[in-house]
Amino acid sequence: MFVRFLVRGLGLALLLLFIGPRRLDQLRVLWDRFWTTAAIMVVLVLTASALTFVVRLILAHFD
Repeated sequence: MFVRFLVRGLGLALLLLFIGPRRLDQLRVLWDRFWTTAAIMVVLVLTASALTFVVRLILAHFD
């Protein structure tokens, strides 16, 4: 489910990148926004993974 959402978002970003704006400045802004969004998503996934690991570790300790 998450992978499908990620692929759709990537496809939409690429579609906007190549079809939408015509001027180079707009392309640069869109490119920067794309990489910023990608970096935020990576940080969120890593944070969720770390939190899941910590919760499982705590629950295993009490089990």
